[in-house]
Amino acid sequence: MKLLISCHKCLTEDKINDLNFVEVEMCDDGIYKMKCDKGHESTIFIQEQKFEILFDLGAMAFMDGYYREAVSSFAASLERFYEFFVESVLASKNIDHEQYLKTWKMVATQSERQIGGFYFLYLNEFGESADPAEKKQVEFRNNVIHKGYIPKREETLEYGGYVLKYIFNAAKKLRARHKAGVEKTVNKKQLINGPRHGAYSTVSIPTIIHMSARDDEFGNKTFEESLQRLTEFREYFAK
Repeated sequence: MKLLISCHKCLTEDKINDLNFVEVEMCDDGIYKMKCDKGHESTIFIQEQKFEILFDLGAMAFMDGYYREAVSSFAASLERFYEFFVESVLASKNIDHEQYLKTWKMVATQSERQIGGFYFLYLNEFGESADPAEKKQVEFRNNVIHKGYIPKREETLEYGGYVLKYIFNAAKKLRARHKAGVEKTVNKKQLINGPRHGAYSTVSIPTIIHMSARDDEFGNKTFEESLQRLTEFREYFAK
């Protein structure tokens, strides 16, 4: 999987009006060292969270006909959203990050405990139960991930739509009540890794979930509408 990242030095130093994109291979930490065709070297931090990137990976796998891989990415995206939700809420309460990491390590390899933590924290924050995971979708996910089931296109489309809607519904409430905590979690990468990388730039890419979107634009598109937008985006850069 490749990303196209614009060179900031071309814009700031050479005053080039056209964006100069560099193709980089996607990595786990979202930190990229790149060199554009004009020789500018730079370090770029991608602002988007892992659950956002994973969902886009699923969408692209879906568009390319890899439905099993799409389901796997959608499922991983939802699990990483649970983690993001928990971290953001605790960050808004000024819980020490090292203590958070120490506690999360206790459940890091057990997805059921992570979901349980999300459910009870959601209840504590909003005074109501979070929507339970749909049994049909849980069974579908488990059949694909654990039993080698090869899903059909329509099943995968339905699952992707379910995951996207679930994330949007919870994320809207999270953004409304814990904006400061969300910002702390989003900026964590720079705070932790910035000192050892020296000069760096931060960029935001327009993912389907797009946590950095304005409130009036966040969560307004269905999965099918998002796929259409992604199709147009890919066609534009394929020219």
